[in-house]
Amino acid sequence: RLLANFKLMSEKIKGRTRKRRPVWKQSRWSGFLAFLRQHTRKLITPRRIILGLILLPLAFYIFGEVFRDVVIIEPFTVPKSYEEIGLNPDAMGSRIGEALNDIEANAHTKMRKDRLTSSATESSVPDVEVPGTKLSMKTIAGFVREVFHLDPTHVRGQIVLRLESDSDLSKAQVDISLRIVQGRERNVLVRAHVPANDPKAVVQETAERILRQINPYIFAVYQADNGNRDDAFRITSEILRDPTRTKQKQYLAATYVLSGNLLEYQGQHDEAIAQYDRASKQDPRDALAHNNWGLVLDKQGEHEKAIAQFEKATTLGYAIACINWGHLLEKQGKLKEAEKKYQEASKLD
Repeated sequence: RLLANFKLMSEKIKGRTRKRRPVWKQSRWSGFLAFLRQHTRKLITPRRIILGLILLPLAFYIFGEVFRDVVIIEPFTVPKSYEEIGLNPDAMGSRIGEALNDIEANAHTKMRKDRLTSSATESSVPDVEVPGTKLSMKTIAGFVREVFHLDPTHVRGQIVLRLESDSDLSKAQVDISLRIVQGRERNVLVRAHVPANDPKAVVQETAERILRQINPYIFAVYQADNGNRDDAFRITSEILRDPTRTKQKQYLAATYVLSGNLLEYQGQHDEAIAQYDRASKQDPRDALAHNNWGLVLDKQGEHEKAIAQFEKATTLGYAIACINWGHLLEKQGKLKEAEKKYQEASKLD
């Protein structure tokens, strides 16, 4: 009987303390949910779901095309003697574009490269109407570029003989004048002098001069790959003195890594480590900075510190760092541990 009374009292207390939502609030909430369900059913139809599935990949495509760095090579003014051998303004612009593509393709880097095009094919986005709208993909891409000020880089140029006569090309030189318009404000003027009797050399020199302006990091990598380390180091130094010349933080971090590599080649180990450290601060996910840092430490005999850097690069998915880690362990006679690192590297890549 006492237990029964106790249960009854406890139930009364619970009933008093329990907060009940007022009826007017319950009705308002349920009404809102009913309104939401009703309009959701009207908005989300099978037709609209299918249309959304079509538009989503198109949006990704337009986004990828719009936010790429586009370089438009305009027709180049050329001497009459060049036109006589088939190098008219359009052909010269096309040749320079091809040379630029070759240089960028041969630069060993994972950094995103430019998309080069001619003035005739300025936009790679097709002029096709987007389903469910009255707008074309090209119109939408142009609107997005205008909103975000994503103006392409225009390259215009003149190749002019320095001699009054065009007859004797073997003794003549040409003046190369380049006007590179980047965005709405930056306007760069570049001049060079090249022997006129080798049109291929003229094309190559022009392409290199353009790339040094529009993407100096890629050009520095290209120079370093071809053994021109002094020029590569000068370019990296120019970039690091003026970081606005790089496109993103990743480019700046990659420039620090390249600078470190060139300093290490010169035997300046501490200076190289300092550059790798700056690179890792600019871009914590730059695995190459940690890997190369570890290699320098390994050369200096600081094996534990080197392993710490290899470990950081390995956690970022860089298989070569894991191999270098294995090499270091193997040199220390830790064969079983080295074997595990090689197996780990093979799983990563």
